Amino acid sequence: THTHTSSLWRLSRRAYSAAARLEMIADSQASDVKYLKQIFVRDQMAEWSKAPLLMAKADGVHYWDVDGKHYWDALSGIYTTSVGHNNERVKQAIRGQLEVLHFSPPMHGTNPIAVRLADIIKQCASQNLARRPGGEQV
Repeated sequence: THTHTSSLWRLSRRAYSAAARLEMIADSQASDVKYLKQIFVRDQMAEWSKAPLLMAKADGVHYWDVDGKHYWDALSGIYTTSVGHNNERVKQAIRGQLEVLHFSPPMHGTNPIAVRLADIIKQCASQNLARRPGGEQV
């Protein structure tokens, strides 16, 4: 495994060096179909990429596109549904966690926060599922 780890380290160093030499496209180029096709590869996105909506910033339930036009975020996202964009409490919690541990892949172990969260989820699920037939298996 030492040889394998050493090979991965050399590979990642080469990839990082190559990435450092890459040129970033300008913000004004982000709406070019040429670049959009690289992230919107599915067929159903082909029409959308002709007139893309590119957001520049968000705050609370508000978005602004790259041209400064304001939008209400009526859809939200994975966590913004509950807390909004640019939520100061969330940002502070993220900063605090980054100071302690920013990533702990399950294949290498775990961390106390992940274990606590899993227990909270299990408790919530158990309470809700216990009322249903078969829920006692949780």
